[in-house]
Amino acid sequence: MKDLDNLPDFYTQRDVDKARRNHRLMGRVEGAVAIVAFGAIWNMVGWIPSLLVLAVVGYVLWRLLSKSKSSDE
Repeated sequence: MKDLDNLPDFYTQRDVDKARRNHRLMGRVEGAVAIVAFGAIWNMVGWIPSLLVLAVVGYVLWRLLSKSKSSDE
């Protein structure tokens, strides 16, 4: 693995920085779209049914991820 200096340079540091900037911007745009979509769904459906759905999903995840203790111990 010490022969990495012999590898050809496919990308310059400028290319890497540009790709990093573009992906960071895409992530921020996707996050903003997700927040706006969640707000739109929240307003259309209503907050009480949304809270009930979130509570059921949270309970199911909690039951799936919590450790069950066996009676053999």
